[in-house]
Amino acid sequence: MFKFTKEILDQLLSVEDYYAHFQRIINKEIIEKPYDDAYYLSYTEGNLKRIESSANKIDLQKKLYNELNKDGFSGATWVLITEPWCGDASFFQGIIEAICLVGNIDLKISLRDSEPKLIDNYLTNGGKSIPILVALNAKMEEAFVWGPRPQALQELMLPLVANKAPLEEKIKLAHHWYRKNGSEHIQEEIYHLIKKYHGSI
Repeated sequence: MFKFTKEILDQLLSVEDYYAHFQRIINKEIIEKPYDDAYYLSYTEGNLKRIESSANKIDLQKKLYNELNKDGFSGATWVLITEPWCGDASFFQGIIEAICLVGNIDLKISLRDSEPKLIDNYLTNGGKSIPILVALNAKMEEAFVWGPRPQALQELMLPLVANKAPLEEKIKLAHHWYRKNGSEHIQEEIYHLIKKYHGSI
């Protein structure tokens, strides 16, 4: 299990820093790969709009709200490993921001492709899939890890991956699923992880 330190956490982005990074990409102040590709740039812009449009529309489940107010995470830090080009993250990040706000949790952003490369410690079937959420308690101990997708969507996606379906087909499936089911499924999975953690302390 990877050991987080204050020095590592201090290297990561705040949510505000991450949005500023997002905006610099859209303003073409950052033009290295993959943002030198017009398709990726357009997709990244759509991701930011999606996160911002959902910011005031997230209604946390009551049981999740109550679980967050138990001892164990107040004053803790959660680390979201992501990148602005990640479509899955654009449906997920607003929910995590809302959870952290309610739970008095500091949310840090680790860019997958920048130092420190935390993703190397949280591979999915050997790949660097994102987003990955690493929930730390107030002692910087790992409480749980979630990602890169809700389990129900991941099960739908695996056959497409196995059959090497076109990227557009996978994106279409993911976007449809998130709009129909995403928030409730994500909250449910996070709720059970928090509840399990509370049951272990």
